Amino acid sequence: MPCVRGRLWVTALLAVGVVCGADLVAQDKPIRVLDTEPAPAQIEDGTYFLVGGLVATKVRNRHTEPVQVTLRAWVFDQAGRLKGTNAFCVAELLDRGTRRMFNASLEVRDLRSTDSVTVAVERVASERREWTLAESAEMGVRLARDATRGGGRALRMTERPAEGLPASPCSCECSPIASSCEAHCFDTGLRAFTCSPSPFDGCSASCSCK
Repeated sequence: MPCVRGRLWVTALLAVGVVCGADLVAQDKPIRVLDTEPAPAQIEDGTYFLVGGLVATKVRNRHTEPVQVTLRAWVFDQAGRLKGTNAFCVAELLDRGTRRMFNASLEVRDLRSTDSVTVAVERVASERREWTLAESAEMGVRLARDATRGGGRALRMTERPAEGLPASPCSCECSPIASSCEAHCFDTGLRAFTCSPSPFDGCSASCSCK
């Protein structure tokens, strides 16, 4: 009997190890990509890391000049409800025809392995041209949610002439604003937080309490 009990304990420990290992694997999952039309810069793939609340996104410059890029991330829970959205801009120029992996923190509370993250290119700027989203924020959320389900259409972008690259493309810092929202919602908790760079002079942000 002692040997049988020993084998049962070993089996139980192995089962726990398999479950825990599966949970750790589940914490890293591919992002959903919401394409744009046109696509001067394109997201090729990426990963959502629950540990640290990070998203890694590979972006390719399809334009004929170096560009600066701003990305938008939406986080949805398992039922498809929006948990939060924020933008992050890339200070470095992305050279013509090159790919680069960018890492950014998701400013969203209570991230879970069952959440889905959709990422899109929100703005592209070169010396002579600039592309910004033509869609409303509400339409962006709708299309991002559709992308988590494997459907939907691309976001439309508007192209216009530019007068050189902005001197400070990343003047928006979302972390201090997120902290302020958390303090404001201390009693009930933060429901959702949204933060976006405004062209090119700071942040446009909002938050709601539970």
